[in-house]
Amino acid sequence: MKTDIPIIYDKDSIEYFEQIKSTPTDKINDIINYFTEFIKNGIVYVMDKCLLTFPSFQNYVNERFNRNQFVEIDGFKWKFTHNMLSIFCSKEEYDLSKIRPDDVVLSIGANIGGVVIPLSKRVKQIYAIEPLFTDILLDNIYENKIDNILVLKTALGIGIKDLRYNERRETIKCQTLSKIIKKFSTNLNKITVLQIDCEGGEWCIRPEELNGIRLIEAEVHVFDINKRNDFYKFLDMLKSVGFTCEYAIRTDTTNKIIPATMILHAERK
Repeated sequence: MKTDIPIIYDKDSIEYFEQIKSTPTDKINDIINYFTEFIKNGIVYVMDKCLLTFPSFQNYVNERFNRNQFVEIDGFKWKFTHNMLSIFCSKEEYDLSKIRPDDVVLSIGANIGGVVIPLSKRVKQIYAIEPLFTDILLDNIYENKIDNILVLKTALGIGIKDLRYNERRETIKCQTLSKIIKKFSTNLNKITVLQIDCEGGEWCIRPEELNGIRLIEAEVHVFDINKRNDFYKFLDMLKSVGFTCEYAIRTDTTNKIIPATMILHAERK
């Protein structure tokens, strides 16, 4: 059963009523009557102005809250969600200057599309892996009329995992990189670029699974501060199959990184 969304009063109104606690009772009644009439007239105006006909103001609030809202950023439409920040972070983290028009991209951890949606205008084909925000990702693809992104609801990893990010949580059967590539890669569309942001799932990648990949843009995560040196193991794995790597490790003001994150740019010529 759908639950009504509560109407929340703003902080300024609460502070105002705190200030008038000492006001005489008859004056308080006048103020209450004034605000009641003011609010009622405001509701009537809003509903008339918007040509809305709802049984009650609560129905109007529910409808406004649940209505699909899209905002435009850099020429693309995005469904308004808690993950909007990922759109801006993607610009700062990934170097996509070496992407070619004939590239086929595999995005692992596509989220709401912060990378793949703008990138779709520059490449041949994109395959997007996303376990938790698939519905919003598909809405954004549809709203932008994009036809070269295919989405698969799964995650990179081994076995069944309980995944959680922001307000979402779901139990997902994960797949190895080789299985994911096998689902998509064909003679006509061989995957050449990996973009990865999958909260630790990248550690199951084996070097032999990277055959045919020439470019990797990734966030690499370590969730145990005592294992920060594992980043170098990941770099060594890539170097063992011919990648040249550039990277930066995020730190905070205390120089402690929990979780630790490495921004990685790797290329094989």
